[in-house]
Amino acid sequence: MLMESSDLFKTDYNLNYYTPVYEDIIKLPLIDVLTHYISPIELHKKIQSCSKLITGKNKLSQDQLKCCFLQPPLVPDYKTFDVDLLYELIRHLCSIPRPTQGWGIEPRCTDIKISDDIERLRQFRNNMYICPPQVSGRKNEEVLISLSYVFQRFQHFTKNRNNYNYKQELKQIVLEKLEYKYPKKEKQLDEQLALLLSQLSEKKDEPVISLHGAEEAKIGSAIQFNVDKKSAKPPGWSFNWPKNITCATEPIDISQKEDNGSNSRQLIIRCVSKEDEEKYHTFLSRESNEPPCFDFLDITTERGITIKYKVLECSPQLHKMTWAKNGESLCFKNKKYVGGGLKDGFITITSPTIADRGTYLCTVTNAVGSVSKSLKLDVPKSVIVTSSKVVYGSKTVFKPLMSSIPSPFGVEWQNSIDGQNFGCINVNDPKFEGSSQNPKSPLLVITNTTFDDVLHYRLRVWNTIGESFSNTLRINVIKNTPIQYFFYKPDQDFDHFHYVYNLIRNCESRVENINLIKEQKNNLMPKDVFIKIGIVGNFHEDNLHLISRGTWKETISEDQQIWNISPHLCFQNELPLKSVLKIVGKVGARHRVVIKSDAICKEAEQTADSITIVGKNKQNIKKTITICLEEPFHQILKNWLEKFRNQSLTKVASEIIAEIKEIRKHLDFEKSKLTTGISGLQGSGIEFIVPDNVKVFLFRMSCVYSFGIWGSSSFKVYVQKETDENKIKKELLNINNDFFNTFHLKIVKGKFVQRKTLKQGDPLLSCKQNESELYNAGTLGGFVRKNDNKRKIYALTCNHIFPEEKQLAYAKDSKGFREMGTCVFTTREKACDFAAIELNDSFLDVCDVTVRRDDNKKVNAKLYTKNLRNVGLVHKIGAATNVTSGRIISLEYYDKEMDSHCLDNLFLVKGLNGPFSEEGDSGSLVFNRPNSVLQNYVNVLGMVYAQSITINYDDDDDDDQHRLSAACNVADNISVCYRIHTALELFKKNQGEGFDVKFQDDLSVTLSSSLQSLRSEDSIDIS
Repeated sequence: MLMESSDLFKTDYNLNYYTPVYEDIIKLPLIDVLTHYISPIELHKKIQSCSKLITGKNKLSQDQLKCCFLQPPLVPDYKTFDVDLLYELIRHLCSIPRPTQGWGIEPRCTDIKISDDIERLRQFRNNMYICPPQVSGRKNEEVLISLSYVFQRFQHFTKNRNNYNYKQELKQIVLEKLEYKYPKKEKQLDEQLALLLSQLSEKKDEPVISLHGAEEAKIGSAIQFNVDKKSAKPPGWSFNWPKNITCATEPIDISQKEDNGSNSRQLIIRCVSKEDEEKYHTFLSRESNEPPCFDFLDITTERGITIKYKVLECSPQLHKMTWAKNGESLCFKNKKYVGGGLKDGFITITSPTIADRGTYLCTVTNAVGSVSKSLKLDVPKSVIVTSSKVVYGSKTVFKPLMSSIPSPFGVEWQNSIDGQNFGCINVNDPKFEGSSQNPKSPLLVITNTTFDDVLHYRLRVWNTIGESFSNTLRINVIKNTPIQYFFYKPDQDFDHFHYVYNLIRNCESRVENINLIKEQKNNLMPKDVFIKIGIVGNFHEDNLHLISRGTWKETISEDQQIWNISPHLCFQNELPLKSVLKIVGKVGARHRVVIKSDAICKEAEQTADSITIVGKNKQNIKKTITICLEEPFHQILKNWLEKFRNQSLTKVASEIIAEIKEIRKHLDFEKSKLTTGISGLQGSGIEFIVPDNVKVFLFRMSCVYSFGIWGSSSFKVYVQKETDENKIKKELLNINNDFFNTFHLKIVKGKFVQRKTLKQGDPLLSCKQNESELYNAGTLGGFVRKNDNKRKIYALTCNHIFPEEKQLAYAKDSKGFREMGTCVFTTREKACDFAAIELNDSFLDVCDVTVRRDDNKKVNAKLYTKNLRNVGLVHKIGAATNVTSGRIISLEYYDKEMDSHCLDNLFLVKGLNGPFSEEGDSGSLVFNRPNSVLQNYVNVLGMVYAQSITINYDDDDDDDQHRLSAACNVADNISVCYRIHTALELFKKNQGEGFDVKFQDDLSVTLSSSLQSLRSEDSIDIS
């Protein structure tokens, strides 16, 4: 049905004006259907009996239940229900046939059961809410027309049962909803709407049909219905035969009745039965309610300009296709234009010239309406986008932005001295290496820009219609110091910075907890930062590889955090050193580094104007950059310590101060190499801090349990309850007064009881049961391998887990615990608690002997044999608590109960923000990070074997075990550790002459870096 648009809908309005109108209109037939099947009084009982609406997947919302599920005697008002609620109630409570396509699926135009129209109304309503914000008057009229067909069927289906005159309601609702928007047009609105509805009801442009046939027939006889022969079927329309079933309709499949003579114009029932008793009628409906659908496919220029198009199959009964240029119809008589018909699929503009530029409009029409598409043919347009200021000696790139329909046929780069007379540029000249005259992606590159290149540049481009020129750009070459910036991720390129950064960041959270740096809480140490490094002057890509392995970025997103120190580097390359220093001197940056072309400069030098000079050595370059990056760390830690000095020190504050001091140790790079194996340990010794005469005296005193250095300035002696404190203190001061002037002497009545950290079910098990009849369990700390036989591998753990040799050891993999080897050495000599397990051959290939550091990356391991004064923070990886960090609170601790005849010491570690070890962590290796820029190894210091418990005899005199336990308190997350190099030396002596082992230390820097991303799951988990 096509009509002229009324004045009412000629203006485009916001869809929000119309949506309430349609919302109220489409509710009307839904209310009628629901009322026919279920009265409002019965609704509560019906809902109560339908579990799907109460608790099912499609249950009603609380707001919906409040509206419809009213406790009797209250009765709901169907007029207050929205479309969604009416739809759900009809779908689940009314005996209506399932829609042809199913519930929730949009019906086809030929689907006309009442359930199809119910689904159609819901789909229509939903589509109205997701339409664009503007709707044209024509579109609004089409919506009303579409609704009219649905309403006609509802009016017929619910004849004599409906509560509404849909035509009158439509008028009234539109008036009520739109009147306040257009108060001056009330009369006009009434007249226009009345005219529109009259047209809808009269169906002026619809074909008129009539049906003839008997109204009564005997059972068993035949009956025939015929469409009036004068009613010709117009194109785009089809006949449908439905019959009424109560309040619903059921379409009749004519194809199944063709054998008895039925077709679209007649319906024959050969043998009437009781089931055939109903009302029969026929509908003449459009085969499609959709306008045409077509699109342009391609534009070619082989012979003129050919526009290819396709009308899609979903556009039946097409009437015509028309073409226009700039609003005027095309003339196909003079053969300027070829094709352009519905079946052609193309239109060709022959012999195109500049006169053929313009906007071409194609319109396709069918019975429903028409659709138009346009395209603009023109000469190409191009704009050169580049900076007009170019640094002398740098690369200049001209890259145009282009648009052209049809596609460009050719391009030509041009330049000019005066901007008037242009000539062609020979892009094959080496000076313009990398340039391109490809019409699809033209590019002009000046590889080494000089003052001779100060010219005017433009691009000539043409297609089959004509040619055009881009904008003209004149470059200005300036003698300046170019700086290009690159961005690096610390965890990939600057390991030492990344490690110390995280130490300080973790400490910051504890400092903030005691409210000392509230003014510094504004993202002082964000979680992820990028490092920004400026490269001054000319450089090669090989230069960049001296900084990183190739993981730099030239740009990052705006929301990424950048570290506030940005070193600027300049590579000497072929320039004289004086020239490089002069260039760098013009850069206004705090940290400026010149990298010489040779590696003769071993250590960094500094000029009078604070420019650092370093040789072409990757490690020295990284070290210099890292020192620059870590400069703020010193100030941050210093500020924290100064703030603590102005506070009353609590126990927590004292712990944080000690942690800060340990972190500061990591900011001093080491200058000497460390021992990698245990060979040569004999006679080398360790530089002890506690004097021998003090150790000998305390070992002889029977009242002394243990003693050692505590922190950095105390010396504690744990003694029996009856000990005369003054006497022992006086004797110690007489023995070595100088030592006790440095370390304050404290006598403590009590002792450390070392609780072995065993726990059932941890990854390493012994076949021997302990006193609790549980199998000894602990941690497999690490591996060493024999120097002359790499297939001889030994797992390291504790003596109290494997107190006897030849015990079998079990480790856990994906299949459970299985035998991994046999204990070949175990000892408690020289303050050690050490055992070595020789691995079975079957276990070697699935064993990963590489040491991992605290971030789980694989690295080399070096045996640390010096004293522990400057090691900083330490770490361990245990079976129970995984990775933990701590600080050494006693770097020399002597326990007489461990070995009363041994002068070798233990060391005590206190965990940061929690225990350093717990039950099940026995055997964990204790290591620290080196003060080295590469960070491709760790220093192995010792092994965890116990937790400490302090027993203070002043608390209770009763020796009863229960009371003794009550008087015990865990010594503030302290773990007892022994030095691993001492244990390995004992192992070497036990195995005989020529036996030597070491940790894995032969990973190259490159290989170590490539392995860093591997996780522990890459092999069977036995560590």
